[in-house]
Amino acid sequence: MANNIDAFWLVKIHSDNFGMLNLQPYSSAIIGILTLMIALSGGGLMLGGHRKQPT
Repeated sequence: MANNIDAFWLVKIHSDNFGMLNLQPYSSAIIGILTLMIALSGGGLMLGGHRKQPT
C-alpha cells in the first residue's frame, strides 16, 4: 500500500536545510547542547530546586 503524500518540505526540515539557512554542519552540536540543557533542567526539577517562600 503506497501513500502518495508529497512531504518534500518535511524532508527539508528533517535534514536541517531551511532554504538559505543550512544547519547541517552544526546539527549534531545543536542537538547535543539542547539535550544537555533538557537533562540539566530535568535534574534540577527532580532535586526540587530552590523555592521562594511566599510572604
